[in-house]
Amino acid sequence: MKFLIFIALTISCVVANNIILEGADFYDGVVTDALGNTNNAWIIKFFNPRCPHCRKFAPIWEDASDNLDQEGLNFGELDCSRYKPVCDRFNIWGVPTVMVFKDNYMVEYEGPNSFDGLSEYILNREYEQVEPNERAFIPPA
Repeated sequence: MKFLIFIALTISCVVANNIILEGADFYDGVVTDALGNTNNAWIIKFFNPRCPHCRKFAPIWEDASDNLDQEGLNFGELDCSRYKPVCDRFNIWGVPTVMVFKDNYMVEYEGPNSFDGLSEYILNREYEQVEPNERAFIPPA
């Protein structure tokens, strides 16, 4: 029975475009390694499940991750109430916060928490148009 549950969860994770991340994913190379190097491009929602703004943003995020799947861009989310040291590492003070991790930089999404705003940001790859002085190096662990 446990095996069938494992298979069902694995299939649902493969089908879903949004990956539930854990703290270790920011140290072992899934998103970043301990030195702050990225392997792929990620757009990540940092949230707290008790936050009313995060709960309101959750369906918008799910729609975006389901409908805006682009090659080379991974969607993930991290619960800051469980992984506070990771959120502190990236200076996440308010939630929800959406960050793009790419090419050893991180860029914060500063647009509206709406499907239209987020989809425009992703489809137009606005995170790639940010001036180098507005990007932040990913800090080492």
